Amino acid sequence: MNASEDVEGVIRALVAAWNSGNSVGFGLLFTEEARYTGADGGLRQGRDQIASLLHNFGPGHEVALDGPTVIGKQELRATARFRWVSKYQGRSRAGIIRAVLLMTTDGWRIDVLDNQSAKVE
Repeated sequence: MNASEDVEGVIRALVAAWNSGNSVGFGLLFTEEARYTGADGGLRQGRDQIASLLHNFGPGHEVALDGPTVIGKQELRATARFRWVSKYQGRSRAGIIRAVLLMTTDGWRIDVLDNQSAKVE
């Protein structure tokens, strides 16, 4: 695999962990000091706070990737930008996520994630 495929794999794992409610797996995709800005504008700092985000969402809040993931890479740093969509209780939401990933001894990890959400219906 090349770096772009590895980063794409992290994004797919992020969506899978979210959809399955796997807070441990979700958290492990981030660096220890990561910053996550949620669709609500709330800031979560650090892997543990980010992992706990999944406790606020119950079944049915699944998301899907909507289109390609745009990846940029420079040595030990990468950026990823992708759209997501979700439908829950008849309401559709969509957004764009911009992420910065760092190569660590454990592989690519998300260091910054900014989620910009919009109500569709």
